[in-house]
Amino acid sequence: MDRYCNLATVTKPINPAGALWRKPLYSRASPAYGGRPSPHETAVQLDLLIEFFSQQWLLVLALAATLTMLFLHESRKAGPAVSPQQAINLVNGEGGIFLDIRDGAEYSKAHIADAKHIPLTQLGTRKAELAGFEEKPLIVICKLGQSSGTATRQLREAGFSRAQKMSGGMMEWDAMKLPVVSS
Repeated sequence: MDRYCNLATVTKPINPAGALWRKPLYSRASPAYGGRPSPHETAVQLDLLIEFFSQQWLLVLALAATLTMLFLHESRKAGPAVSPQQAINLVNGEGGIFLDIRDGAEYSKAHIADAKHIPLTQLGTRKAELAGFEEKPLIVICKLGQSSGTATRQLREAGFSRAQKMSGGMMEWDAMKLPVVSS
């Protein structure tokens, strides 16, 4: 017997399990090919989705719980956020201050004029430098808007009730072509 399959003798295409190939789920008129699905295809897709949810309900439940916890964690961690334009309005209109928590090298390259610089690593020991701003807007700025959420939470716990992070950080400030100074 020959080790290789003679394709001329195969009359029906079969998959490795030995069953006939099933009809493709999508026809040429389906969205996958740029058209609308037929009602039959829509019903088949819906049946497959329902079957997946019924068989993998624990997986779906775990995904939903994970997404919910992630959303809640991020919303609590970040605290209130303002856009760069809202931050400018708060600082100019209500006598607030910008607090830049980036490291010294990034701060000296470019920073907002009159921004107070206290690196995040030193924030716990240098909060006294912010005396007088407990009831005024305190806009916390970092590079991307990520670590400013942690600093904002620390400041609010220390009594700075109007501390807010600037969404997008200095990257957003630069993208909006707002003025910066270097030192």
